[in-house]
Amino acid sequence: MLRYTLVLAAALVAAAPLRAQTASLDSAYAELYARWGRGDVAGAMRMLAPEYAWVRGGRQLGRAEQEERFRADSTVRRLAAAPRFEIADVRGEGDRVHATARVVALTAYREDNGEESAMVVEENHRDTWRRTAAGWLLERREEVRPRLVGDVAVVQSPRLRALLQRVAAGGAAAVDSFWSDAGGPLVEEIPGDAAHRLVTFLWRGRPGTRTVALLGSFPDRAFRTLLPLPGTDVWYNTQRLPADSRLNYEFDLWDSERFAAEEGEREVWYVRAEPDPRNPPSVLALPHAPPQPYVAARPGVPRGTLARDSLASAVLGQTRAYAVYTPPGHDPAKGPYPLLVLFDGQMYGGSPASAPIPTATILDNLVAEGRIPPVVAVLVHARDRAGELNGSEAFTRFVADELLPAVRRRTGATADPARTVIGGASLGGLAAAFAGLTRPEVFGNVLSQSGAFWIPPGWPAGPRRIVDETGWFITRVMEAPRVPVRFSLEAGWFEAYLLPANRHLRDVLRLKGYEVDYREFHGGHHAQNWRGTLADGLIALLGRPAP
Repeated sequence: MLRYTLVLAAALVAAAPLRAQTASLDSAYAELYARWGRGDVAGAMRMLAPEYAWVRGGRQLGRAEQEERFRADSTVRRLAAAPRFEIADVRGEGDRVHATARVVALTAYREDNGEESAMVVEENHRDTWRRTAAGWLLERREEVRPRLVGDVAVVQSPRLRALLQRVAAGGAAAVDSFWSDAGGPLVEEIPGDAAHRLVTFLWRGRPGTRTVALLGSFPDRAFRTLLPLPGTDVWYNTQRLPADSRLNYEFDLWDSERFAAEEGEREVWYVRAEPDPRNPPSVLALPHAPPQPYVAARPGVPRGTLARDSLASAVLGQTRAYAVYTPPGHDPAKGPYPLLVLFDGQMYGGSPASAPIPTATILDNLVAEGRIPPVVAVLVHARDRAGELNGSEAFTRFVADELLPAVRRRTGATADPARTVIGGASLGGLAAAFAGLTRPEVFGNVLSQSGAFWIPPGWPAGPRRIVDETGWFITRVMEAPRVPVRFSLEAGWFEAYLLPANRHLRDVLRLKGYEVDYREFHGGHHAQNWRGTLADGLIALLGRPAP
């Protein structure tokens, strides 16, 4: 059972002539919610006037509908603690009293599986009470603004709990102070668990904010809803993540604004994706995330040359763009050089201005450190990824029989498959593995980063059948004879169905007698991870361990 204490100061504000009449109004609120909270629907209904009406979202609910809702709610929820009230703007009118009330209650919900969760519910409304001989009767309730609901079960962050306490104690400046210190997701230690961290993703809401979702690669799903923290403009989602995680994220916002129209005011809803304004790259690396020592240019390290080019392909019937990296001091006569081929060349640096993976810099640093020999790299630009990188024999033939011979003539790159690596990420990893399996006389090494080996037959035209189904490439490996190819595979723990598919392929390859270097990382399907792990795969296939 949750151990959560919500303390809110209660105040009764009234003009002097009304003080005697309204002194017991707070007890009327307490009694109404207490009856409802213990499931005494009949008792709660006795406190509503016969003409009771509830106006919510511009719609008026009468007594009968309210009673039906009371009865339905009482079967699935109860008050876990006495509610707290702030009653203000009290005005008298005969035997009636109009009051603006803020009610905050901790409510326990019974789930379908019998378990309980708890929610903090904040209601803001204008109430009209009538004083009778039998006591207070509630005549009308009008919602002032939508209810705010916060799931107490995920208010795990110590800093958010501290903020709740400061707000409850009347700290009007507490929220602004919180935001001035928040520089992105909150990362907090977990007592007794050094292997994990509590990570709280934050969004600052505004009056029109209706829903905030967190998008990215996370341990169990890619879509998570943020919850509003009652009494604040903080929206939050807290997760327990491995302390060596590196992940990307963004926010998906459902907002609304009101505009003047000929027929009156109208509300317009819109959806937009936004990076984290307090962490613009929207990349989070926890304290023990693996270092990425080769991605930044180092002073004094000689730099290779990256040149963009194109080739008219008879196989594809089109001209294709690519880029070629040659190492520092390159001389074709000094060859043959080991050869690296990477699909999705734009991502791997073929378009340097926007490339998230600086392959040329990584190769410069690896060569300078002696981890791999000087290498020639070909970055093949993508055009039709789903068609070309999903087992296309024509595209493989273009690379093997047209592109590489042209590159070898100019650069002195090797034709030895044992010193040739073909690689890529996601679909590019699948295409690289397909090329190695079908053209082993050209490609003797496969480097796959989060390869899309889950893809079923017929994808993408058919349904994405990914449950209890072996991807087409894994089936092909099972059925095909072993060929002289080495594999370097990797996958992230947060990559959903892709992770088990990579583990499956690893096991099948090893059972077939292949040499497989296999690694996993705590991260998702994103170049922010691949830019660091590319070096690991290259060292495994072309290099040697550090002395």
